[in-house]
Amino acid sequence: MPLVRRDIHSSLPLQTLLYYNIWYSAMFIPLMLFIYLHKTATYDVDEEFVIVAPILGGLFTLIEAGRIRLGYVGNLKEKIPELSAFLLLTCFPTIGLIVFLTFIQMPMLPPEPIIGFPLLLIMVLEIIFSYQGVRLLIKKQTAAFFRLCQDNPKAAGGAAAAADGGLGDTITGSL
Repeated sequence: MPLVRRDIHSSLPLQTLLYYNIWYSAMFIPLMLFIYLHKTATYDVDEEFVIVAPILGGLFTLIEAGRIRLGYVGNLKEKIPELSAFLLLTCFPTIGLIVFLTFIQMPMLPPEPIIGFPLLLIMVLEIIFSYQGVRLLIKKQTAAFFRLCQDNPKAAGGAAAAADGGLGDTITGSL
């Protein structure tokens, strides 16, 4: 069986950030839990904080596990849907949860911004590199489709007919 040369388009910087994000999140979550327990035992905190903070912390933990898995699968297997889902989950709920858990909740202790800022920085860098990765994968797959169209016009015609719902022959045939 002949060896086939295949270019790899996964992002090494994104993969490195995901690796460090796993370890930093594994440290971040217990530290924030410890700080929460310290706040509720030591300070007179609002009842809203006692209810909302653990819910958002648990939500962050669940989303973070799925988000990192999507990033790993999307980047290593070069899958656009998984990498796009990773990008969206990073942008929308995760960044907001980190900002709340790190900078917004009161009373804010001095270690909280120190612990949360590196994770926020990692996520911003992940957004940049995953966006670049999605764009690169889209270009790669588009080029592969056009190569398929040029190499095998009959297969490309079938793909084009499937893309327009099979209406291509009807429209050109009636003219």
